[in-house]
Amino acid sequence: MADFLREAILLPPSSSRVGRVRHWLRTVLGLDRAVGFTVLARFWASAGGLVTVALIARFLSPAEQGYYYTFGSLVAVQIVFELGFSFVILQMASHERARLSISHDYEIAGDSIAHARLASVIQKSVRWYSVAALLMAATVLPIGFYFFSTHQHPGQAVSWHLPWCLDALMAVLNFQLDPLLSFLEGCGYVSEIARLRFRQSVIGSLMAWLALASHHGLFAPAMMLFGMAFVSVIWLLGRRKLLSGLLRYPTGTNRIQWKEEVWAFQW
Repeated sequence: MADFLREAILLPPSSSRVGRVRHWLRTVLGLDRAVGFTVLARFWASAGGLVTVALIARFLSPAEQGYYYTFGSLVAVQIVFELGFSFVILQMASHERARLSISHDYEIAGDSIAHARLASVIQKSVRWYSVAALLMAATVLPIGFYFFSTHQHPGQAVSWHLPWCLDALMAVLNFQLDPLLSFLEGCGYVSEIARLRFRQSVIGSLMAWLALASHHGLFAPAMMLFGMAFVSVIWLLGRRKLLSGLLRYPTGTNRIQWKEEVWAFQW
């Protein structure tokens, strides 16, 4: 600890105060950017959750609150379609990325087999999630319509149709974007993804609060998911050269074998 403190104190005089704080966090507390943004995201989720609950109690009627929380429960069905594949994508991308280098302008160099297998990971991921997203939309939307139609609140009419459609569709959109984020995290963009998650949490919460405060409370879940998707899309557009190159890359005989290499990780 003494060595860490000495190193933190003996920074060059030209170092900024922010630079000194970052250096101290890295050396003394062992916090890097990825961990720091992850901690911030967790803190915001906890604090923001309290604000959201307070706004729900303030602006939604008891009947609307029931719909609000049921929206979240039904959308959570997406885990059935995800099957833990995002974790598998991260692990496999990380394994192949170890034999490659990615430049600042997103050019890939290194072992050609690893390059082909890395491309195969994202190609199979996009295909699977595209099919799963369609299945999810075809399942969750009608289930929601059936459930809410057969459980109408007798004392108060609640306009839930459009909010539910938007919430389900935004959930499907985020579901479709998830494999791209997991893939890039496995490719080494750990701190960037951590910062992205933090931004998603902040923007999503702010948009949900705006919907609640403007008396459009049942749109809040969809607004939160829209905010998260918007942040993801903007970030991914900046990496489109890397992603599009891998999606078009010929894998030949070096493609990932799902049954032998992927399926076991999902169970």
